[in-house]
Amino acid sequence: MTKKRVGTKILKNMDNLKQKIIHLIIHYPKRFVLGMMALTLLLATGVFKIESEYSHKIWFRENDPYLLELDQFERNFGNDETIMLIVEPKSDLFSNDSISMVKELTDLMWKTPHVVRVDSMTNYTHVSGSLDELKVSSLIPESERITSAESLEIKKQAQELDDLVGPMIAKDMTSTIIIAKMAPVERPVIEYNQSLKFLSEQMAKYSKERVSLKIGGTVPLNVAFRNTSTHDLELILPLVLAILVVLIFFIFKSWKISLFILAEMTLVILATMGFAGHVGIKFSMLISMVPCIVAAIALADSIHIVTTYRNEKSKTKIEAIKYSIGKNFNPTIFTSVTTFVGFVGLMSTDLQPIAQLGTLAAFGVVYAWFTSLFLVSPLVALFLPEIKASSPMSLEKSHRYVEFLDRHKKMILGLTLLIVGFSVHLTLKNKVNSNIIRYFDEKVPVRQANEFLKKHFGGYSGVQIVVDSGRAEGIHDPSFLLKTQSLIQKLEKLDNVTRVSSLIDIIEKIHKAIDTQSQTFIPNSKEQVAQELLLYELGLPVGKNLNTWMSLNRQLLRVDVLWSVEDSFKAVHAIDDMREIIKDSGLKAEVTGKAALITGLDRYIVKTFSTSILGALAMVAVMMIIIFKSIRIGLFSLVPNIIPPALGLGILALMGEPIDIGVVLITSITLGIAVDDTIYFLTQYAQEMKDSGQQIKLSLEKVLMKSTAGLIHTSVILILSFLVFLIGDFAPNRHFGFLIAIVLFLALLCDLCLLPALLLLRKKPVSKG
Repeated sequence: MTKKRVGTKILKNMDNLKQKIIHLIIHYPKRFVLGMMALTLLLATGVFKIESEYSHKIWFRENDPYLLELDQFERNFGNDETIMLIVEPKSDLFSNDSISMVKELTDLMWKTPHVVRVDSMTNYTHVSGSLDELKVSSLIPESERITSAESLEIKKQAQELDDLVGPMIAKDMTSTIIIAKMAPVERPVIEYNQSLKFLSEQMAKYSKERVSLKIGGTVPLNVAFRNTSTHDLELILPLVLAILVVLIFFIFKSWKISLFILAEMTLVILATMGFAGHVGIKFSMLISMVPCIVAAIALADSIHIVTTYRNEKSKTKIEAIKYSIGKNFNPTIFTSVTTFVGFVGLMSTDLQPIAQLGTLAAFGVVYAWFTSLFLVSPLVALFLPEIKASSPMSLEKSHRYVEFLDRHKKMILGLTLLIVGFSVHLTLKNKVNSNIIRYFDEKVPVRQANEFLKKHFGGYSGVQIVVDSGRAEGIHDPSFLLKTQSLIQKLEKLDNVTRVSSLIDIIEKIHKAIDTQSQTFIPNSKEQVAQELLLYELGLPVGKNLNTWMSLNRQLLRVDVLWSVEDSFKAVHAIDDMREIIKDSGLKAEVTGKAALITGLDRYIVKTFSTSILGALAMVAVMMIIIFKSIRIGLFSLVPNIIPPALGLGILALMGEPIDIGVVLITSITLGIAVDDTIYFLTQYAQEMKDSGQQIKLSLEKVLMKSTAGLIHTSVILILSFLVFLIGDFAPNRHFGFLIAIVLFLALLCDLCLLPALLLLRKKPVSKG
């Protein structure tokens, strides 16, 4: 059997199925409505099973090397996330009142949930001694009241301590920070949110006239990231749905149509999120975007069905419904299949939330097709009166428009090529980067706090380096310590590295206090290193030990690198430089920590762009070729879907915005939505070519006359709805809404201008499909 006969048989079977479905919808509309509602309720039970997950782990597969390195680090050294409480007393920092307040706040930090270690100027210990004695004492005396003379002496001593001024006391001696190390937890963002809530409630008791308090560090930044983005979506999603209802009413002049489509979007959202719960997909910041995505997808098919129905003014209600379903049956199936395939392509990415988003969006596409056919169509049959409205474009107008496109098609294509070329040039010059702190408005407290930390204390985050001595007790080996010391000295010379802390600092401080005549600050033997560390630990106050700097078996040594880096582009290069230094040092060491883990996302973003997005495009192209039985038309169909995201990336570069996770998301969403209108247009075109005897111009005129309204209505509704995201406080949400709106607008222009111009270039007509 030839391919043509196979294709004809498939189309004949689809036509038979279409007629049966139309017959059932017309005769049993109530059953379909009740059936779709019952199925949705069944799926929606999964919503109660959804668990939230906002930790770093959701971005990585369980066997991801970045994640495994971090897990190993946390097993040996605990967490590297911190809360930094900035204390700016209105009086002198070393006055009795200020020191008493810092002591209170230090105790408060110890009482904060999930805090395992607290370092501050009031529990700072300094070392003194002789060859046969080591004294570890507090800088701040335990006495209840500090005299003016004692205050001056403490300040004088503090100024001479390099590991205090800079790390915990600002160089201008007017502010200090209290650093809380956090325990590893299963749900860090949620559980650490409890810690911050407790701390904020206690801070409210302190008068602003007495002290200025700010909360910075990595923990409040991560929590604010989740809270701000979630708050935006809680505000935006209801507004989007409300605006959709109003816009649909404005276009169709019918509250019933508005409510029908609102009901469809609601059911699709419930079913999709219920499906997420049933299959174990956890709710995260990225998954919270799914309702908006599937609502947009659900809208498209129904708009076309309703638009076709209302424009058939010469037919009875039943005839109009039959015609509308029949006319849109094949296009909606084809658009759903290709959009489904496009989102399935995202499932191959190593970025788990994007892969999960692809899964849910693919499910939403399928369910949206069922609801448009088996919910909206029966509702129209049951409740909608006949609507007499004229087509927005007459055949005469479409004729003049096609003639215009035919006369200027080469100019249109040339101008498009020029603009796209310039956009691609800008995109290639752009970089993969993200700067979380810049996602927040300058008035947001966590941004103010962390920028203060960067200015006065050298930063609020960094990476961890784990150096392996190769054996238990190996960190006592002087040769290993000297190599590590040399490594640290090279790390300190790197740009943006403000401070490097490790056990080496403590060993140097101890040995300097014990043996002031020594030419080196590293003891000469393993036994001496072990003995000096033991003496030091015995003198430490309760709650402080050296476990944060070395593993229990004393094989691994931790190096804490604090940097002023805020964006991932610089972080990636800084980490690469560190790895080169480590490679040349002859030591076995790994760069890890939360910051290193998150910067690893940039590499995955590049991979996602080069595999998942391109893979999705390839799969869509194959589907187009199969649907239209033409390689040429299949490739033609990709042009209006590739160009809008390409131009969007160029606009992004012009705005000075880098490529980040949001851009990957925007690209995938716009590809999924834009391809619908293209396939709808081409399917109608193929049918008109068949009916008109392969007359290209006449076919285009009829397609534009009949389909322009549906394409414009869908695009305008979606564009205005996504623009609602501009009211959000979170920068990624604003960029998301703005860029999707721009790209959808460009996609509409491509479908109504560029695609017809391409088709007019053809000497031979497209084969029927």
